[in-house]
Amino acid sequence: MTIERFEDLQCWQEARTLVNLVYRAIRESRNFQKDFRLCGQITGASVSSMSNIAEGFSRRSNKKFVQFLFISKTSATEVQSEAYVALDQQYIGQDTFNEIYEQAEKVSKLDSGLITYLLKAQNPKPNKRFVLLLRTFGCERVKMRNGGSLVSCSAPIPIGVGKGFALPALRTVRAVLPHTALQSVVSTS
Repeated sequence: MTIERFEDLQCWQEARTLVNLVYRAIRESRNFQKDFRLCGQITGASVSSMSNIAEGFSRRSNKKFVQFLFISKTSATEVQSEAYVALDQQYIGQDTFNEIYEQAEKVSKLDSGLITYLLKAQNPKPNKRFVLLLRTFGCERVKMRNGGSLVSCSAPIPIGVGKGFALPALRTVRAVLPHTALQSVVSTS
């Protein structure tokens, strides 16, 4: 499934639920409403959690999106901390506290999961067996700007190296995207 709008993201949907829970808790407590500073802090943190997901998504860059997801995650944690203050001041009951706390936890975990996914997509791990094989032949990996790797070998790699490979003698190969051992041959000698 391709996500085309920030509204499609589950973490944003859950952050929106968190915002509504916080505003409902404030609406239901006259004393909570009078504590302007705490109201401002907890509503600001909940809205920040939701808004940073949307803003990061609009950047169209995994690196930037991850930064905004971290802000969303920390804002959700801030909501949890401020919910303790509201509970301690008896602005909200234990049930409301639990509901807000658990929702903020859900947002934080979804943010973390998306961060992990984006970071893995951004920095794919090479196939370890293939890299070990290349090192055996005196090859070294050079990171490329596009996130791929260029492997340069001091000696030709013999034909038939690796499971399923039937390679001519190679000096330079483009290596290892996720789940593939060899993407394409860059040059042969």
